Amino acid sequence: MHLSAKKQEEGGNASLIPYDLNGNLPSPHALTTRLLVVSSRPYTGDGRGAAALRLLHALRCSVHPTLEQLWSKRVPLLVEHIEENNEKSLRPEEWEEELLLVGASTLLEVGG
Repeated sequence: MHLSAKKQEEGGNASLIPYDLNGNLPSPHALTTRLLVVSSRPYTGDGRGAAALRLLHALRCSVHPTLEQLWSKRVPLLVEHIEENNEKSLRPEEWEEELLLVGASTLLEVGG
């Protein structure tokens, strides 16, 4: 997150992850999937769901360049929703539906 913020301050929004230099890194699709899965249970592990979404937002250009606009709008709203609720007030079905909508929108954006 810190490196992403620093790069954005310097005016760069290109990929932060050099996939071509390290074959051991997860693909952008795998990274997105893993972070969304962690986010599906946002309060597990000391609330790492919000952190996973923040990282997803920070790495949006590394995942796919067309996600800048979509994730800049949608992902912060997801983080805000987590922070405004707690484990007892967040309705799991609604939360999962929100994540699925972001996932579907992401697939349409990347594939479109």
